[in-house]
Amino acid sequence: MHSQITTIVTIFITAGVLNLYLSLHVLIKRHHYTKIIYLFMAYTALIAVYCFAAGFGLLATSIEEVKVWTVF
Repeated sequence: MHSQITTIVTIFITAGVLNLYLSLHVLIKRHHYTKIIYLFMAYTALIAVYCFAAGFGLLATSIEEVKVWTVF
């Protein structure tokens, strides 16, 4: 069971890192895009926060830690 949770957490963290990379890549190439860029950057950054919070929430060992990560 523990290895399954570790696998899921790894997938969540990897998705968060890839979303941050996507957001930074679009920031660097922003002169190629139109007005929608800032909305897209905010969207990908918030998805990254959600992925990190979900991953760390699965790693929590107490109910208080789960509550903290659920708030994020």
